[in-house]
Amino acid sequence: MRKLIIAVAFVIAVVVAGAALMRHRRQQPTPVYEIARAKANHITVWNSTAQIREPVATLNFGERVDVLQKFADSVNVRTPTGVSGWVEEHDLISQDLWQQATALATRVEEMPIQASGRTRVPANLHLEPGRSAPMVVELSRDLPVQMLERRVIPLSRKSGDLGLRQPTATDSPHDPVTVAAPAKTPEATVASPGAAPSEEWWLIRAEVKDLGPVGGWTLGHFLALTAPAPLPDYSAAANMRLTAWFILNRVSDDNGGDKPQYLAAGLRSGEGGDYDFSLLRVYTWGTKRARYETAYVEDNLRGKLPIQVTPATSLGGDSQFRFTNAGPDGDTSYVYEMKQTTVRRVQGDLAPKKTRAKLSAQSHTKVRPKATSKSRNSRAKKKAHRAG
Repeated sequence: MRKLIIAVAFVIAVVVAGAALMRHRRQQPTPVYEIARAKANHITVWNSTAQIREPVATLNFGERVDVLQKFADSVNVRTPTGVSGWVEEHDLISQDLWQQATALATRVEEMPIQASGRTRVPANLHLEPGRSAPMVVELSRDLPVQMLERRVIPLSRKSGDLGLRQPTATDSPHDPVTVAAPAKTPEATVASPGAAPSEEWWLIRAEVKDLGPVGGWTLGHFLALTAPAPLPDYSAAANMRLTAWFILNRVSDDNGGDKPQYLAAGLRSGEGGDYDFSLLRVYTWGTKRARYETAYVEDNLRGKLPIQVTPATSLGGDSQFRFTNAGPDGDTSYVYEMKQTTVRRVQGDLAPKKTRAKLSAQSHTKVRPKATSKSRNSRAKKKAHRAG
């Protein structure tokens, strides 16, 4: 009997101790594996990873969650309201990457705009130029973007991120002044003849619905530039692929309004591996003919973005622009001034190889070649024969 009493007491003690231990464990918070952020809006948190499951919460872009555990491609998280559940791993971004993305978005807000465009297809936005760089967000098709910095990097065929599908001719936005980059495969990228395959990337900023301003790098052939008229036609006539353009000043027209006068920079086909533009053009408004005219031309540059522009503060006022040019003796700062329709370089190599201060419509007409001495003698003989 005594042994039975001792055994029952022992069992009761074990049960009580076990219950106390379980109560203690329930009172202790579940250890946090890491902190993450929601990568998009309206992310559903499920009560399990089973096929039959129920939603228990919803996450919005940037919302912080505690990661409790991982299972396959699913992550067990705890929301700020204390609800625990499961989400897909690709819907989250780590706290470290979130801080980098936030810092990048802040930095691009202060950078000067070099060009504007739209996404031709849905495009991934990365923290750095490169397909394997961490992705911040996916941009939708036909989203307006501001282009800030350009970089050309070698193409990596072993990259884990294969990007999105290639754009097609039907993907270009329906904009009459859109300068759409030709559709190309990753191998057919900007590079000098004989050089290793490379890709053009742009640092951009965009305003995404429900997310706000974002910044990051995306492939250049996912973008279509939306330059104002007459830049697309004029650049095509000059065999120039635009990479940047700016308004230098505005002048009065005959209709009581005003017209912007433009600076345009671009590349010839196959150029731009280690520089951003080789051609400069300034287009001014001619009131006499009521059309734009080419006022300044400069070729054979190795210019780097950004181009810093100080626009005129009054109608028809003076303006200035500057950039860094990569020469044989190193980088040189080039500074230009525009007074009325005259543009001249005031700092840097002051003897550009090919410049024209002012081009009129006559400069585009064919000039009759000078007569040679042989042709002059022939005409003189014919004239004497008619006189005789």
